[in-house]
Amino acid sequence: MAINENYMKKTFAYIMLFALAAFISGCDEYVQEYDAGKCAEEFTAAYCNYDFAEAQKHATSDSEKWLRFMASNITQQDIDSINDTQPATVEVEDMEISESMTEAKATVSVYGWMRKHDIGSIPKMTDECQLTVAMVKEGKQWKVRMEAPLQSGMQSRGSSQDEQ
Repeated sequence: MAINENYMKKTFAYIMLFALAAFISGCDEYVQEYDAGKCAEEFTAAYCNYDFAEAQKHATSDSEKWLRFMASNITQQDIDSINDTQPATVEVEDMEISESMTEAKATVSVYGWMRKHDIGSIPKMTDECQLTVAMVKEGKQWKVRMEAPLQSGMQSRGSSQDEQ
């Protein structure tokens, strides 16, 4: 009887250990998705509100050149137009994380963005658009990786597709 009882205890312990490992694994995936989503949201909010210094905190060091490029093309007239409106708001709609959990791609909806379409153009209100934000894991932190300024294909209020 003692052997059978001991066997049952060991079996139960192995099952619990397996269940705990599965639970921890699932939690890690959830934590990764949450952290990546938070990074995408904070970066995009700063970027779309022209706070490039804040956006840089959530981006790779290689992305700094694109943020500097964007900042260097902002004029006082742009700042005045942007300051006359409410800040843009953002919402992460979808998150895809690679199996290796080292790369991610977020689809972020942006609402009320005073967006510059071209160098020298005046920012125009974009009621709603979606941006795709690529991210990489640097150490334990997610960072946005820019290979060009963020773009969307959505039409702005009061403009035609040709102006984009």
